[in-house]
Amino acid sequence: MKRKKNLMLVAAFLMAAGAALAYPTFMQDANVRQDQEDHGVATSSVHVNQGASIDAAPIDLTFSKAEVSIMDELNESNYRALYIDNETYVRVAKEGSIQVSKDRGTVWTNYDTEVVSAPYFTDWLERNDPNPDGNARRGMLAMVNGGAEIRHAVFPNGKEMFVVIDDASVQIELCTPTKLNGVLIDGQKLMVTFRHAMHASTQTLQAFYDLLVSNGILTPAEAEQDYKERIERMEDGNFI
Repeated sequence: MKRKKNLMLVAAFLMAAGAALAYPTFMQDANVRQDQEDHGVATSSVHVNQGASIDAAPIDLTFSKAEVSIMDELNESNYRALYIDNETYVRVAKEGSIQVSKDRGTVWTNYDTEVVSAPYFTDWLERNDPNPDGNARRGMLAMVNGGAEIRHAVFPNGKEMFVVIDDASVQIELCTPTKLNGVLIDGQKLMVTFRHAMHASTQTLQAFYDLLVSNGILTPAEAEQDYKERIERMEDGNFI
């Protein structure tokens, strides 16, 4: 009960700061997250399943499309989504190919993915997402029911990724056995995942903006400006 109360206090603090807080899918007691979604608080479309211990849970700080000034640059680029963590760099190209870099963005290769059926993916969600009525879940299922393509990638370190792609957007469902720091942008949001609560990785965030530059999405000046704005927002919320 004390731990749940502390989580609710953190959630209240973040909502007061204008940020969205999303909990990982492995949290079987999803009362806090469900309460957020019932009251219209946005949660991330990336969920992280990391095991049974609440102590291993990262916090996902999500900036909405309206809060991120570089969405137009992303939409005008050759890519629809980029994701990095301390192990994996992934990008989704405009034409839908999924590419992975093993050397932090220097060389990219098309990753071998399997197209899976809607029933297969929805069954996976039923077994792995304890919050079936969440906004993110409903949005993803709406894409699936609308005929979106679902790609499944399996990585050597035990990480799995489902990439749901339609003409309008991309959403990623991620399952990993270890804690991580990560950053995602997909045209609807920019999300920063913390390995430890209230402690963002500025190194990962800097690497993400370097990736935006090297992929021709931002100029160095644009990346520096947006990085500074993101750091200021996170410092205001005591995330750094």
